[in-house]
Amino acid sequence: YEDTPEALQGVPLGQALLAVHRSYLNQVRPLLDADLIHAMAHITGGGIPGNLIRILPAKIAAVIDTALWPAPPVFSFLQQTGRVERDEMFRVFNMGIGMILVVDADKSRHALAMLADSGEQAIVIGHLISAAGAVEAIAAILCMEAGWVHPTINLVNPDACCDLDYVPLKARRHEQRYVLSNSFGFGGQN
Repeated sequence: YEDTPEALQGVPLGQALLAVHRSYLNQVRPLLDADLIHAMAHITGGGIPGNLIRILPAKIAAVIDTALWPAPPVFSFLQQTGRVERDEMFRVFNMGIGMILVVDADKSRHALAMLADSGEQAIVIGHLISAAGAVEAIAAILCMEAGWVHPTINLVNPDACCDLDYVPLKARRHEQRYVLSNSFGFGGQN
């Protein structure tokens, strides 16, 4: 608990690991009152992928650019010390993004200014796209051409009665001639 690894820049390991999740209510309330927010996700256990998907309709996907912010030192320390893959870090931890707000692109500057006025350092980290079913179909074709099977995200306990070749959580190299995507039309309804 008291160890202070150099990578944590003077913060004791126990303190870094037990840091309390912030409340964003005071910063977010003015944006809610101004009707600027379509959806919001508090990024806790499950990381960005596990929390963001809960607030998006089936026809919408999010594109997040993880290079837009530096992860706090505790995450780099955990990744290096535990030899954890980068994708797994983003599936488990918030990586420094505690709250994601979905705001119209043409209102994002106003929202960012309001957050700055409240003392919050906010950034735009991505955007939404529709036609998620079409995106999935394209991704499936590209994976097939490259010789990869993309993973079934969030599959932890496969059904023992089903004899499918599951690919849980991490893509796997495999040559294939056909792919099946059960996303119909542009809606991603399945």
